[in-house]
Amino acid sequence: MDFSNTRKCRPEISFTDSINNTLKNYPEQFWFLNNGISLIVPDESQISNLEYDKVKLVSLSEHPVSVINGAQTLSAALMTLNQSDRISSNPQVLLRIYTFSDALHRTKDCNVNKAKAVMIDEITRALNRQKPIGAEDIGYASPFVKTINAIDESKHMPITFRLARRGEFVGGKHVYSLTSFAKIVEAYLVQNPGTARSISRNTILKNEGPEPLKFTHRSIFIGQEKLDDPDVYFQDVFNIHYAPVNFAFSLKDTIGKFCSSELKKTPNDKSDITNEINHESAEDQEESKKDQIRKSILNNGRTFLLALMMYLGSNYNRNSTTSDKSAANYSEWGEWANVSGDKGEPTEFDIHRLLQDIENSFVEYTVKKNLAIDSNFFKIDRNYREFREWYLHSPAGHDSIGIMKQR
Repeated sequence: MDFSNTRKCRPEISFTDSINNTLKNYPEQFWFLNNGISLIVPDESQISNLEYDKVKLVSLSEHPVSVINGAQTLSAALMTLNQSDRISSNPQVLLRIYTFSDALHRTKDCNVNKAKAVMIDEITRALNRQKPIGAEDIGYASPFVKTINAIDESKHMPITFRLARRGEFVGGKHVYSLTSFAKIVEAYLVQNPGTARSISRNTILKNEGPEPLKFTHRSIFIGQEKLDDPDVYFQDVFNIHYAPVNFAFSLKDTIGKFCSSELKKTPNDKSDITNEINHESAEDQEESKKDQIRKSILNNGRTFLLALMMYLGSNYNRNSTTSDKSAANYSEWGEWANVSGDKGEPTEFDIHRLLQDIENSFVEYTVKKNLAIDSNFFKIDRNYREFREWYLHSPAGHDSIGIMKQR
């Protein structure tokens, strides 16, 4: 057997490219060159039609399956197989399935569930020791994440969400990746949408030792120093700072749809459609400039828009002391917003009209200030804050605050 395709001989080739190359040119070697895929299946009854070379999993929406090792292998292989028709034979890969009996899966015994979680963590760490462990893998084992998820599991609070481990299904109701959570909190709570848009996963999830693990960004991961009594202390932290998370993600989706819709209405660059016109009037040049500004904020300023909308809705006084930031001022709005978001699109107020007002105000602001707007403009938090203060003192800003407070 020819093992000249061993990946260590081609360090310049990425992991995904190596999988692509093996599947296309050496499919019979894939079993030997790949570490395989490992799954956590919560309930053994989900395993249907198990044979030596295939398996069927059921009830995935009710009991999501976690890929604890081999997620990149899975995604890269599927991409290659879907895009290629030149694979000469059926490649095979080692598949490990870890599961629990029906009785263990459905138990409400806290000690049993804790033991299961510890076992899953040990298996995950053991299987991933031979490859670089990412910031999300390490962060998921932190006391902060465990406390957030414990609140979700307890169901004692009206608003909860769960942070998923890497490889676990994300996209279900109120289930988010750790990186997405950190970035959206950086945008709406810290009010740094530029940083949230551009910061890397490793930077935003940077942690410090020794045990217990703590995240470096204290403004995002609040209350890490007092997790000994999470039932009392951290519930207050959650109410004050994290109650709007679900609504923020719902709003993010709404903003995405709004921007996509608005971009379809924005005319193309005139140079693309009227090449015979060599000179535009001053009025035409002004309109072209405004169109380009609109395109820029709709394409690159979505986190910018989210931060401002959340700021308006929360009525969160960034200049007040911590003691003034009561749960009633922030979490009640979060609870209201969460209920609205559960119905689908947030409809308690006319979000699209407010977004349109902000878009128009941004065009007015940049034209008056004669600012150069490109994608880099929205990576600078100072630019956001200067526009936010201008907008809050404008007639449109006053109207927006009034509408958001009516709820």
